[in-house]
Parts: sequence; structure tokens; C-alpha cells
Amino acid sequence: MKKRNKVVREGVGVRFPISPSLFALIESTILAFILEILSRRSFVSAVEFVFQKPHVFLFNVIIVALSLVLALLFRKKVFALTLVTTIWLGFGIANCVLLSFRTASPLTSVDLQLGLEAIQMVNIYFEWWQLVLIVIGVVFAIALLLIVAIRSPKFRKEGQHAYLRLTSCLVVFLLALFTLTNIGHVSTNLRPSLYDAYLEYGFPYCFSYSFFDIGINKPKYYSGREVQYISDEIDIEVEIDHEVDEVTTFFDEIIETVEIGAFKEKPPEYTVDAIEAIRDTLAKKAAEKERSAEDYPNIIFVQLESFFDPMTIKHLTFSEDPIPVFRSLKDGNTSGKLNVPTVAGGTANTEFEVLTGCCLDFFGAGEFPYYSILREKAVESLATDLRINGYTATGIHNYTGSFYYRNDVYQNLGFNNFVSIEYMDGYEKTLTQWPKDEILKDVMKDAIRLTEGKDFIYTITVQTHGKYIEIPEEMAPVITVEGARSEEEKNVMEFYLAMLTEVDKLIGDIIREYEDFNLVFMDLEWGNEKNGLYWGEEIYKVAPHLPVVFITGYNDKFAQHILLTNVNLLGYLTKPVHTDILHRYIVKADARQERIEYLVMSIQGRTVSVHTKDIVFLESEAHKVLVHTEQKTYTIYEKLSDVMGRLSEAFTQCHKSFVVNMNYISVIDSKTLRLKNNMKLPVSRTYSAQIRKDFFEFARKKI
Repeated sequence: MKKRNKVVREGVGVRFPISPSLFALIESTILAFILEILSRRSFVSAVEFVFQKPHVFLFNVIIVALSLVLALLFRKKVFALTLVTTIWLGFGIANCVLLSFRTASPLTSVDLQLGLEAIQMVNIYFEWWQLVLIVIGVVFAIALLLIVAIRSPKFRKEGQHAYLRLTSCLVVFLLALFTLTNIGHVSTNLRPSLYDAYLEYGFPYCFSYSFFDIGINKPKYYSGREVQYISDEIDIEVEIDHEVDEVTTFFDEIIETVEIGAFKEKPPEYTVDAIEAIRDTLAKKAAEKERSAEDYPNIIFVQLESFFDPMTIKHLTFSEDPIPVFRSLKDGNTSGKLNVPTVAGGTANTEFEVLTGCCLDFFGAGEFPYYSILREKAVESLATDLRINGYTATGIHNYTGSFYYRNDVYQNLGFNNFVSIEYMDGYEKTLTQWPKDEILKDVMKDAIRLTEGKDFIYTITVQTHGKYIEIPEEMAPVITVEGARSEEEKNVMEFYLAMLTEVDKLIGDIIREYEDFNLVFMDLEWGNEKNGLYWGEEIYKVAPHLPVVFITGYNDKFAQHILLTNVNLLGYLTKPVHTDILHRYIVKADARQERIEYLVMSIQGRTVSVHTKDIVFLESEAHKVLVHTEQKTYTIYEKLSDVMGRLSEAFTQCHKSFVVNMNYISVIDSKTLRLKNNMKLPVSRTYSAQIRKDFFEFARKKI
């Protein structure tokens, strides 16, 4: 009877062919070694790690063994072991591939949270045939697991032996963890360099620990009670996320008092009255400096991702400076170096530090605030502080809004608006499928134009992101490279420089875009062949609406040429300049500025100026405006009301979808108006009376 009960208890099946404990030890050793080869991308480096740090390697073996011992709890042991092995190898291969693109950022638990966002980027980093191989590999792995799951035999239940083995392995793991961390051979702090930590402590440990090393550590001397005390002292409201811990015993009070440093002596002249006096003094000084919102400047912050100075690479020389605009800004203004928390990937954490001032050193190695705390709570940032001063805060990024959850996070960072690639039209892509950054200039301009008051614009670029390919034969290098260690390095660097120079040019374009000139005074004599007449025509090419006043002391030399120059000429001054005449030109320029003569539009990343006298009418159609001139029609993505606000008094609205230039009106009747080119436009009942009034007033002024 006992024998039969034992068979029933253990179940029908055969015994596992070898000792499960021995099998777990052998497989975990082999698997841990393979994972190190993949992580280091070198067989030799993995062997060196095993022999130089055998105790750390064995610790990683124990971690892998712990997962295999868990698999041995199941009766279908072959399937469970195959599944766990496949998962480990999948993570190892993913880490190996990832390090080929972002050399300093190995795989962590955070990467697994990317999900669909990561899938959207595969076409950037992989060729089509590589994607096919990946799909085949995944399908093969799934098929193998299904076959093993179906055909795997059920072994006998091991009863208490299986749980004893698991308990023993867990105890060995905890003892090893405690010992190695205490003697300093393994660290629980994987910062500042994740890549170095993976090399130092092994892939299984670091990757597994990244699942637990998340969140922000509580500061050493922090307590809710002390924060409440400070807030009461300085008379401000502070919201504490948890209940203030009640001090229940005398010893609890002694311990907390020591922890927060309350036994430290007060400064010799400290009094509450003295602190109040200091606060009053600072408040008065702040009031003296207080300005209205109109006195504040617009603030534009551009975070150039994957942007660096190639001339810092010692063994390379270049045919010219790849970043002349950036270098001129650096040399001509206050500049310096900024320490950032991440290199070669994960720059959302740099974003977080810049915007909030919070240091990532207090967070876990696998922590991305964009994935955790910022999806749930609002935090103080540059955006929130500037909004208090009347600013409108707008975040702009020419990539998908869901990437790093920016479409949710930027709201919790205090931004009024966030504009992602989904709201941008007419952008180009690089050969590696990243959106080009040129589109950002117009998006930034639109963000400022569409708001009242002052703006804080925070823009993130993407064009210079990897992967970096060899420059194609049909694409001539913008800057040539000498001194490269291989032809591949030379070609890849020349491709990167082609992207980098475009971004550097964008910096200059952005600066020029916001140099707000209403009038140019141009000296005609420059001492070389490119005189003031030449530069006046160059200005007209890019800003035909900008008036120019020429200045010279050589009347006879230039008098015959000025009127022949293609320039928006406002006037002419002779030296020495008389201040009263100078003042009259400034007044004249201001008056001309009030009469809006040009409509400036953004079309497919280009700025186009059209003289308002050439515009016949405007038509609103499906979230866009068609600007009809006698020669052609322009399409812009704006509201009709916004465009009309930038036009002169010669324009009036005849229908909710039409605005007409009254210079072209021939006849107005009850339901239509006929233009001088015999084209008819509808007149709605809403605008019928107003258009007649506007047209008669316009005609009277012309008479």
C-alpha cells in the first residue's frame, strides 16, 4: 500500500536522466560563459573575465542556475529548461546587437518597456535582409519551443527534493551576494557607467539587477517630519506624499534627531527675526527688478542630440571645420562643458536633468524617469518656473510623440504644448531614415507666432543619430577626412559629417530667423569688390520686405548705380549723416512696417515671401489655406483667420472659406462677387453687408 501511495504521489513518468542539480550547474556555467561572450563581443575577453575574476563569474553562474532550478520544478523539465535558456540567449543576443549601435549603453530592463516604440526604429538600424533573418530566427525559436512543449516528456514529481534544491540555491545566491558586495567585488551601484559595470560584474547580474535598481533613493537625512518643520518655519505650503511619521517613543525621537542633524549648533546670531529681515530685504530687491512679461525675451533651447566636435578626435584631420557656426557661438559667447548622465543612447535622461535640475545619480541604474515617475506626477521644471513669469512653454521633437512617452511626460513637466513629428508636414529623411532637422526651424517659428506673450521653446533634434553608414558613391562628401585607420572609418565619418554640417547650418538659420530687423543701414564702400550694392541685393534675395538705406561719402561714385540695384530701397544718406534726416528715415521705416506689404509663409521647410499686391484671394480647404496669385497657388497649413491677421487692409472676408484682395474686385452682387479676371467667389449672408462696407471705404481712400 505504501509503495502504491508513493507512485500516486510522485506521478507517472520516468526519472530525469541525470542529477537535476548537476545538470543545472553544468548548463548554467556554459550559458553564463556564452552570455559573457555576447556581452563583450569577444571570446578572448570572456575567457579573461573568467580567469581574472572567477568569484564574480561564479556569482553570475549562480544567478543563471537559480533560474534553471526554478524550471526544474515543472514536470515538463525539458520544455521549461529550453524556455529559460532561450530567454537568456535572447537577452544576450539583443544586448550584443544593441551594443553595435549604442556602444556605451547595454541592455537593461528599461529597453523592454520600449515595446512598439523600439519596433518603429528597426528600419533605421537594420537592412531589409537583416530584418528577414531576425523574423526567421524568431519564428524558428517559437516553433522549436512549441515542438519541445508538445513532445517534452513528463518526468516524475520530485516532491520535497525540488524545493530543497531551490532553497539551497537561493541561500547560496544570497550568501554570495552579501559576501561579494561587502568585500567590494560586486557593487549595488551600477553608475556612473553602465557599460563598465557590465564588464566588471557580468551580464547576468547587471541585467537582472536593472529590474530592481529603479526609482529614486531616499536622501540620507530626509524625513517627512523635518520637511514639515522647515515648511512651517518659512511659512510655505509643502505637500508630503506620505503621512508624517509619528515619533512614538523617546528612543525614536533621539534616533531621528541625530539623523537630521538637529543636535548641530545654531549660528551665533541666528534668530527668527533676523531670517525675516533677510527675507524682506530680498523681496524688496526682487520687487525693484520686477519686470512685466513684455520685457522678458523669448527663450529658445535646442538640444542637439548626437552632436559633437569631430576635431577633438586626435588622429583625424578634416578639409574644413565641420561646425563653424557652433564654434563661433562657443568662442564668441559664454560657454563651457556640461556633464550628462548618458552617452550613446538614452538621452531622454539628459533631457530630464536639463529641464528639472534633478541628478540621475540618485536614481537606479535602470531608471528612466520618463517611464516611471513622470508618467504619474507633475514635477517642477524650467517650463513650470517660466510659466509663472508669463511664458508659454512648447516642447518640439521631430520624432514620434509616444517615444519615451514624451506626449504624456511633457505635460507633467509643465509644458503648454508638445509638437511631435505627427504634426509636421513636408520634412525630408536622411539615408538612414531619420527625419532631417531643417523642419524644426519653421515649427519653432510657428510656435512663437501662434501664442501671445513670450515663449519658452525646448527643441530636440534627431538628424545626426546613428546608425552611421558608409557614404554612398553617388553622394560626394561635404568634408573629406584624412588619417582614418581604415577606409570604412573614413567613409562612415564622412557620412556623419555630411549630416553634422546640415545641423550646424540649421543653428545659424535659427539665429538669423530671430534677428528681428526692421531696417538696414548699409555703407556702400567696403574696400573690396563686394560693396554695399552687392550685399543689398543679397539681402533682397532672402528678405525682399526689408528696407535698406545706403550710406556713403562718395556721392559721384555710386549715385548712378543705386537706382539700378535690385533692392528694397528706402533712401540714401551722405556723410556726415545728419541726425534729423536719420530720424525721418526711421519714422518712415516704422510707417512702412505698419503697412504689411509681404506675406511670409513656410512651405515644405522653405520660407517664401509673396507681395500682398500679387495675392488675388485666399481659400480655406481641409485644414490648409490656398494662397492664389495671378501666377501660381501656394499651399500652407494654417488657419485662414491667422493668415488674414498678417494681411493689409486691402483684404476682406466674403465667406467663411474665402478672403479677397479688394484691388481685384469688379462687381459685388447679393450672393457672389466677380473679380477682374472674371472669376467668381461666393458671398455668404454673414459677410454680405460687411464686404460692401469695406469695399466702399477702400474705394473712397483710393480716390
